[in-house]
Amino acid sequence: MKIRNLQGIICFVIFFLITNQAWAADWKFFASSGGGDMYYDKSSIKKVNKNNSRVWTKKTYNEKGKLEEYSLLQKTGKAPGNIYILSHELILFEIDCVNEKIKTSSNSIRDKRGHVVASTPQYYGKWNDIARKSNDEKLKNIVCSAGKSSITKNK
Repeated sequence: MKIRNLQGIICFVIFFLITNQAWAADWKFFASSGGGDMYYDKSSIKKVNKNNSRVWTKKTYNEKGKLEEYSLLQKTGKAPGNIYILSHELILFEIDCVNEKIKTSSNSIRDKRGHVVASTPQYYGKWNDIARKSNDEKLKNIVCSAGKSSITKNK
């Protein structure tokens, strides 16, 4: 009987932690692209070191975005049976605010239920220059200014 109670408590704690993380997301719109709308999770902005910050982003696919992602998934052999189950992409970006560079640390394509359809291999995370007047620059400005305000608050 005690083991069953312990298992129940463990399951409850795991469920609470998972649902608490989902509730914690504070998605804010920051840009549109040809493939869909892009959001950042304000609550996920974290300083990694004095130059770099991380942020989770979400790209919700429109019809064109679903077609583009489905085509890429077909090339890798990871395409689902139905293109219409594709919903969004979660991307963890690391941004170098001083040198104006960005890299992808994690990337997963999700279906309508939130299940991972495909994820990006580790080698994907290469630093790239942030182009002027791009969505990456919009994100950098948001993330880097958030980091400055948190430093100011701590003083």
